[in-house]
Amino acid sequence: MLVVDFKLALFLFLLLLCGLFWLVWMAARRRVLFDDGQYKVWQSFPFGVVFLSLSGRLWFANQNAYRLLQVKQEMTTTAVYAHLLQKVQQDTAVQQFPLSPSPETTLDVWVGRFGAFSLIVLRDASEQRRREMEMHLYWSSVSHELRTPLTSILSHLELSRSENVPADVQKHSLEIVHQQTLRLHNLIRSTLDLGRLKAGAHATRLKVDIVLLAEEAIAEMILLAEAKDISLNFHFDPPVPPILGSPDQLKQLFINLLDNAIKYCQAGDVITVSLTAVSDAVQCQIADTGAGIPAEHLPRLTQQFYRVNRDMPGSGLGLAIVAEVVRQHNGRLRITSQTEGEERGTAVSFTLPAIPTIPQLDEM
Repeated sequence: MLVVDFKLALFLFLLLLCGLFWLVWMAARRRVLFDDGQYKVWQSFPFGVVFLSLSGRLWFANQNAYRLLQVKQEMTTTAVYAHLLQKVQQDTAVQQFPLSPSPETTLDVWVGRFGAFSLIVLRDASEQRRREMEMHLYWSSVSHELRTPLTSILSHLELSRSENVPADVQKHSLEIVHQQTLRLHNLIRSTLDLGRLKAGAHATRLKVDIVLLAEEAIAEMILLAEAKDISLNFHFDPPVPPILGSPDQLKQLFINLLDNAIKYCQAGDVITVSLTAVSDAVQCQIADTGAGIPAEHLPRLTQQFYRVNRDMPGSGLGLAIVAEVVRQHNGRLRITSQTEGEERGTAVSFTLPAIPTIPQLDEM
């Protein structure tokens, strides 16, 4: 005969009932956040969203959270999740901290209470951090470049003010002051031009005759070339289609490249500007027969304030402006150079999209 302990049975029944009640209660609380409608809302949230129980158990993570944390498997088995959980549990109060799932990625993480959950919001801050670093390096470079001519100007002004300095020394000092003032003026102007370009101050885009624009730029620079006994030639294969762009920016692009070529060429060298229609674009090239640029410098030529020869006058921003103008016109820039042989010289090529030609219907 089977004997049942009534008290034990009652205890087990109550325990089971409490367990079922707890499960239903937890499911009901979760359903408030994660029913079908809410689930879609959290999945479409533009940031990464993670819900943790107060004990640290993962309840929910949307697709953006998986993407930002660079997780393609079970979230809780990854090292980046373990690091996130450790940071969250260090302080249960509302907090904000950076997290780096990889060396190239930086996330801003916000943590706070949301009912019975810890709500974690993730935002990709990689681009913001990159821009902040670029801005820091930019202004560090600007301050350094400004300090050099200013120091020279001040020192030579003090020298020229001295009563015991010979007249020829004073004249030489004033000449240096004049040169450094021009350098400072060019540096400030180029810095402002590049700053406006990078800030997105886009000029009005117009239909541009690139042949006419190149001729205008050459006309402005040809006397400077002739003064150094440098030949400046222009070739183009018609028809050259028009492009959509800013005439002022594109003209400045040609002038910067011609100025660079003239600066580094010697008497007897030749500079050739050529335009060629290629597919749905126009390829422009400024090539010279100068001394050329060593290969190790080529990858850095478009960096701000970078100069191959710091004894030559210039701001180090000319090619940086060229690269930015080409980028804003959806073009491609290429620089090649040889220091020896028959191919010695430098060629700067950039390709700009042409305005599509609309076929004309034959008259009936």
